[in-house]
Amino acid sequence: MLANSRITRLACLVLTSIALSTAAAPAWSDDTKTKGLFLYNLAKYVTWPDGAFASDSSPIVIGVVNDEGFVSEMEELVEGYEVQGRDLKVVSVDASKATRGVHLVYFPDRNYGRLREQASLFDGHPAIRVAEHKRFVKFGDVGFVMRDGRVMFYVNGRNTKREGMKLSSKFLRLASGVE
Repeated sequence: MLANSRITRLACLVLTSIALSTAAAPAWSDDTKTKGLFLYNLAKYVTWPDGAFASDSSPIVIGVVNDEGFVSEMEELVEGYEVQGRDLKVVSVDASKATRGVHLVYFPDRNYGRLREQASLFDGHPAIRVAEHKRFVKFGDVGFVMRDGRVMFYVNGRNTKREGMKLSSKFLRLASGVE
């Protein structure tokens, strides 16, 4: 019963975001849009430590590892939106090195071994690490899976507290699992 209410709340969150963003939305695939909105909404629930941003007006930077197509679509999806009073900026990230100034990094690669290696590059950075792999939470922060057009996500609460970051308890309650 509790799992169903979490899924219902998450579905409402995603559907609300989709409804708000459809005014002039290009024709993205449903999966791309759902993943993009998940990342956008995740940013709403993160508290970054002092010093994570260059200034009070610096954008929240979402880094996408080695997927230029997704970067382009995310840029269009979040254009004009703000999170926590900050603009959103989407950048491409090289999988072989950490990029300073990234606040949320998405690893689209589903290869577990490569994910572990790529995520470790951000160990000393205040960046929430996200991948589309349930077991990613063993060494990352948020792992998700797509099921029937919906996102089910898992959180490693211990990892998300590194470098002074914090995920909202509201977000944690929506998770399908928290380690």
